Amino acid sequence: MLYLSPRNLDNLVLDEHEILDAIRIGVASQATGEGSAEPTHGFGKFPSANGAIYTVRGLHSGLRLASVKAVGAFPGNRSEGLPPDTGLLGLFSIETGVPVALMDASLVTLWRTAASVALAGKLFARADSKILACVGGRGIAPKAAELLSVQFSFDEIRVHSATEASRSAAVERLRPRAVSVRKAISWEDCIDSADIVIDGAALTSHQPLFPVSAVGEGQTIVSYGAYSSLSCELALKLDRFFTDRWVEGDDGTSGAAGVLIGRGIVTKDSLSGLVADVAVNKTPGRQADDERILVWLRGLAQCDVVLGDLLIRKAQEQDLGTELDYF
Repeated sequence: MLYLSPRNLDNLVLDEHEILDAIRIGVASQATGEGSAEPTHGFGKFPSANGAIYTVRGLHSGLRLASVKAVGAFPGNRSEGLPPDTGLLGLFSIETGVPVALMDASLVTLWRTAASVALAGKLFARADSKILACVGGRGIAPKAAELLSVQFSFDEIRVHSATEASRSAAVERLRPRAVSVRKAISWEDCIDSADIVIDGAALTSHQPLFPVSAVGEGQTIVSYGAYSSLSCELALKLDRFFTDRWVEGDDGTSGAAGVLIGRGIVTKDSLSGLVADVAVNKTPGRQADDERILVWLRGLAQCDVVLGDLLIRKAQEQDLGTELDYF
């Protein structure tokens, strides 16, 4: 059994196109039936800490692998010098049940989510998109911006986040990715007239921060995260709404579109479709240049399987990781 530590994954040399291809395969497998994701289960919030621990399970029959991921979401970890997302991902043979690999889950989750945002941008944004708005200066959001820049030739990338330090760091990181990269002083300054919006603010509760006035014709908004920045008024300006998976009985207490679900504005019947069905051309994506589209990403666990398989192969090629005895 191969163990990949956070340091191993940090040192891994990865091609951005390989990451994007892995996530595309994982997402498409939902539509073809090769991949599936079990419902996420949480242990709930702990009274002594602002966070929770969840289990996420996925399967990809083509790879003959299943995954079990135990992840912690603790936003306050940053003040302790720890990552806000922690945990371990285990991969298992579906033919024998034998563990194949164990690896750090925080980087896997970061790469998977960032690549899912980039795939959604490719599937739903206009092909001539030139302005990218990145709300979120740490972790997933800037990585998603990097992966989007692989697929689009941006004239401008704008970054807005909660702190000056994170904005400055993200701008420097993204500077090679567009003609112009700048800090945005507000949500409005960041999003107004942008073609693609990464809604990646690390919120700890539902807060209607996304400015209604900034939603323009032809805009594609990709939202993810535990809590929503969206308002009910903003939803009324959207033409189409997609998600990667629908959870029956969702009461809207969490998730980037939680408020819209909780208020009954978004329902299963009102969905325009699933991302996976668009990826395999079962459902049309963007149908007009002026459509305002929201894509809500909850995460597909089968993408953990496909990405984990890629990481194992790359680590073996680069002689990274530690072989652990299982028997």
